[in-house]
Amino acid sequence: MQPDKILLISQGLSQGNKNLQPWRYLIELANGLKTNGISVSFISDVKLPDIDGLPFDDYIIINTRGFRRFLWHRYVNMFIEEQKPFLAIWNIGLTSFFQPHWAYNSNCPSIAIFTSPIYKTRELLKINLLKLIHGWKISLIHIIGSLIPKYIISKKIQQAPFLYWVTQTNTLAGQLLEHGLSPDKLRIIAPGIDPIWNTKANVMNYEIRKRMGFSDDDIVITYFGSTTPLRGFPLLLDAFKFAIVEQPRLRLFVIDRTINHNVNDLIKRNPYRDRIFLLSSWLSPHELASHVAISDLVALPFELLPSDAPLSVLEARSLGIPLVITSIACLPELGGKHAFIAEPSNPTSLARTLLTAAQCDLGNKSSLSELRNWNQVTEDWLSLIRCI
Repeated sequence: MQPDKILLISQGLSQGNKNLQPWRYLIELANGLKTNGISVSFISDVKLPDIDGLPFDDYIIINTRGFRRFLWHRYVNMFIEEQKPFLAIWNIGLTSFFQPHWAYNSNCPSIAIFTSPIYKTRELLKINLLKLIHGWKISLIHIIGSLIPKYIISKKIQQAPFLYWVTQTNTLAGQLLEHGLSPDKLRIIAPGIDPIWNTKANVMNYEIRKRMGFSDDDIVITYFGSTTPLRGFPLLLDAFKFAIVEQPRLRLFVIDRTINHNVNDLIKRNPYRDRIFLLSSWLSPHELASHVAISDLVALPFELLPSDAPLSVLEARSLGIPLVITSIACLPELGGKHAFIAEPSNPTSLARTLLTAAQCDLGNKSSLSELRNWNQVTEDWLSLIRCI
């Protein structure tokens, strides 16, 4: 049977996070399906001020307040029964298991995209309490998830009516298998990256490097993305203080497209602030890739991943630049065998890892591996859908 209409269901999509995971993955999936002649409707709980440019034939808001919020899935299922699509694709995470097993039941075939990293409580206890409190909108859901007993997760997985469960990483897939998911129901469909991050298109731009104030002898460590504590920016500032004592050629290049004024305050308190260069400006995707490409190292020392498969790690890896990450969740898998891995939430370990990475061949800008594009993601999904 040829698929004609598919529903994508995910809470929380907003104008500010549409380029972040997991919503970027869902949007690219919708775009790929639509390109292949399949009508895609998106169901969410948040009204977007502007949906122009988003690849949805319909954007349906099911907004429930108060106690009715707990019935959101029921209202979604009522809509599914009314629309009778070929397939419903649900974006779910650990806290989805608080829903009764019938919450995802309908007469329509369904697939789950599971995007929540599964943390153990002891992993979260390594993170500074103030950082967890500061980032409570991200951390709370993972703290709650870590407290769910394994046998409850296993029971919920077995009761769920999904034909298939899709993850973006082998790491998360392995965790679901450990919790009782049948291997024949599991599919791994990794994300893609945009072609602007191809290393061949982003050879070292010495003009940008010079304009930013770096010399040929400097060892430039670049950090890009959100500067929130749980993403590891304050941790990197602490590690930089230790590392620069042993290697004075180090320079820290911070690209903050959100124009967060707190970043300036953090940098001013660092004793080596004259070695830290801040670019606080909105950059187009192409400009961002070109600026990251001037780096000798890229450091993305996450302390907590809000969602599986952060694209920034894959983007930096695609440039062929030595990559420093932490061992949290799926990062070692995404970083590949050439990544330099530090202990999470440990500035001393991160400083040692930065120094080790700085000693590698900094002139090698060749791509370390061929990474996927979004067309390949679409093909994998079409192959899966044809199995239904």
